[in-house]
Amino acid sequence: MSVTSRLFRPRLAALALFSALFAAGCATGPNIASHPDPQARFQNYRTFSIAQERAPRNADITPELLRGIRDATVQAFERRGLTQAPEGQGDVIVLVHGGIEERVDIRDWGFNYGRFYRWGWGGGGPYELSQYREGTLLVDVFDAQSKELIWRGSAVGEVVGPPNLDRARAALNTIINRYPG
Repeated sequence: MSVTSRLFRPRLAALALFSALFAAGCATGPNIASHPDPQARFQNYRTFSIAQERAPRNADITPELLRGIRDATVQAFERRGLTQAPEGQGDVIVLVHGGIEERVDIRDWGFNYGRFYRWGWGGGGPYELSQYREGTLLVDVFDAQSKELIWRGSAVGEVVGPPNLDRARAALNTIINRYPG
């Protein structure tokens, strides 16, 4: 059993395929976060390998899109000074995963129309509802020997439209630029 298959259970690996959906289109740009392990010695990591993904369940995730996501991840880590190693042989293992959820935002404007609201003078009410799709893209980096998570980069934003490789690359590059190595 390879290091990768021991590290990542099938459900986590399957989530890697949904990363492309997140990057399908962030209308205003995603919120990016980076969470390094303060005890990790990033300067000691020189090579990486990409965790193997499972076949997607979503028909919008094409083989071309998956290859593009994988290539963008490799290129971004190579720009950070790491060298790609064969599966299971890197100093760190990279897992890209995510998902999309339907969200409802309820905004209470705090207006109170008093007694006139009951009689029709209140207009549309003091609440505003908006429905949207929110995507989360995660890039997890594990120490290959200890199998511990040493860094997590994430992007969360509104998803608009079908999957788009250019937006996926942009989101991945922005996340991986925060990798501390």
